[in-house]
Amino acid sequence: MKETIECETTIKISSHQYRLDKDAMKKSNKKLQVHIEEIRNCKDFECIYVLISKYTEKIKGLGSLYYYDVSLRIGWYLNILPDKVHLHAGALEGAKMIDKKFKFGAYKKTDFPYELYNKLKPYQIEAFLCLCMKHTKSKC
Repeated sequence: MKETIECETTIKISSHQYRLDKDAMKKSNKKLQVHIEEIRNCKDFECIYVLISKYTEKIKGLGSLYYYDVSLRIGWYLNILPDKVHLHAGALEGAKMIDKKFKFGAYKKTDFPYELYNKLKPYQIEAFLCLCMKHTKSKC
């Protein structure tokens, strides 16, 4: 898992992460290395997300999208995926195109249209909403 944290925070950068401060990512890497065992002991995605947020929230230049991305990659490594749809940044904007009721936070799959929750996993719905926001300004 050490390699997963290092990869996520220093080497492997998604296209939406290029704006992140490289020094902030290095600080995050160091912080998370100290807490590897605690993170490894998580039994669900929310635990991972809470710990990543807790240990990196004071690092200037990082935010909810970063916490989610790191948590998701660590979750993949641990075979622990989200059971809720996390709305932040672009995913939140995409969700608001569907319904203005959505706010920052995590939602059950069934809070979304049947066409989404029937076919997609929560992390896939989050990714779809990001793409929806990115590719259109009309209703999805």
